Amino acid sequence: MEKKKVALSKGEIFSYVVAGLLALGGLSLILTGIIGTHLGVPPTDNPITGAEAALLGSIGIGFRWLGVIILLVGVVIAVIALSAFAKKEDRDEERNARRRERMQILSASASLPEAVEVKAEPKKEE
Repeated sequence: MEKKKVALSKGEIFSYVVAGLLALGGLSLILTGIIGTHLGVPPTDNPITGAEAALLGSIGIGFRWLGVIILLVGVVIAVIALSAFAKKEDRDEERNARRRERMQILSASASLPEAVEVKAEPKKEE
C-alpha cells in the first residue's frame, strides 16, 4: 500500500496544537497535585500544598480536578478536530474518485469510432 503525503491546513495544525497543549497542561496539573500530596515535607514547607490551598479558596477545586477538567477539554477539542478534518478528507477523496471515473468514461468514449449517423424517417400515419 502506497503512503501519500497529506498537507495539513493551518486551522488543522492550530486545533491539534491547542488540543495538545491543553492536554499537556491538564496532565501537568494532575501530576503537580499528586506530587504535592506525596512530597514528604511538612505542609508548612510545601509550596505545592500552599498553592493548592489558595486555588481551593478561590475556585473551589484542587490541582487534580482542575487538571482533569482541562485534560478533558483538550481531548474533546482533539476529537472534534479529528472528526471534522477526517470527514472533509473523505469528501475530497470521494469527489476525486467521481472525477476520475468521469474522465475514464470520457476517454473511453473518445476512443470509440465515430458513430454512424442514422436518419430517422417520419412515421406513416394510417
